[in-house]
Amino acid sequence: ITGIDRRTKKERKYMGKIIDDASFLKHRYMTLMRNLGAIIGPGVSFDGHADAKDMVEYERDSLIRLKKQGVNVPSAYGVHRLNDGDYILVMEFIEGKPLSRVELTDALMEQVFAALKTMHDSGVFHGDIKLDNFLCAGSDLVVVDCLKVNSADRQKAQDFDLICAICALAQKVPAAKVIELALKYHSEEELRRSCRLISTALNKVDLDLSVETIKQI
Repeated sequence: ITGIDRRTKKERKYMGKIIDDASFLKHRYMTLMRNLGAIIGPGVSFDGHADAKDMVEYERDSLIRLKKQGVNVPSAYGVHRLNDGDYILVMEFIEGKPLSRVELTDALMEQVFAALKTMHDSGVFHGDIKLDNFLCAGSDLVVVDCLKVNSADRQKAQDFDLICAICALAQKVPAAKVIELALKYHSEEELRRSCRLISTALNKVDLDLSVETIKQI
């Protein structure tokens, strides 16, 4: 979106994410489905939100927290109410493309695992790792979006992030290469633990892996 910078009074591009009642209800449904997947097999539980306002404020606070921990995320400028049930989160504009639309180089994939390592070492979880939640801006990787994960089991939440990253990247790159790069930032034990959550990851509607790739992982 285009707006006016309050400080410079000049026109400037921003990213805007609108969250309304429909977004909130969709999120509630997806949270229910993810938690059902966690019940069926070993997994993590996801926390819901009270309403659209709680949802958009959580995303703003998550971006601020990740930025403080050194993760490359868009700056969050504020939440604004549009009407009774609609809110907009205004963020720094990132000139880039999601990883789903670019060639996945070793350098980009390493940045994914490095970002996860930084987040996890700081006790922060993403909860919604997928290709469209990483932007390629030049040679840099920018992390966007997060889900509300129940952090009662910190290790399991970290393992879930890791298996989702492996599965997401393996949609476009051979699984063996993905694992090779993951091992530069995460231990073999971490990878083994994360693979126990693959059934939960596969319940995500945005993963498309062949049976052979799943076996390889």
